Amino acid sequence: MAHTLLLLQGPPLPGVEVDFSHQEALVRTVLEPHALTCEGMYAETEQPLIDWLHAQRAASFVIANLGQLATPEGRLGAELTDLGFPVFEIQDRAVPSSGGPPPTAFPQAVGCLAGLGSRAYSLAAQFAVDWLTTSYPAE
Repeated sequence: MAHTLLLLQGPPLPGVEVDFSHQEALVRTVLEPHALTCEGMYAETEQPLIDWLHAQRAASFVIANLGQLATPEGRLGAELTDLGFPVFEIQDRAVPSSGGPPPTAFPQAVGCLAGLGSRAYSLAAQFAVDWLTTSYPAE
């Protein structure tokens, strides 16, 4: 069974520089030896990401770094739960300036990495490979 991973990206947090094409390439590099594919989507607001997710129902896994869109009040977490996607969340900063825990858009996430920069994308992709090969072993 072929698996597709979705990479969702929102606008970066202030002071964080992001190269979305580089991050997507890091994910693809990890997935390709396992015959897994990646489709990426960047948007400044939630609604285009939600619409795109509904069009990608055949996907098997989601890696998400929503940046400024990562809020507990956001709709993306509920949409992903309703669609049944396992989600791995990436956060740009380990601890917000308020000193509290980082806000999450995905309390149901199967994993989360914070504050690791681009390295988080390779690690999240490897987690997805492990998750998919364990959840859907070859017959």
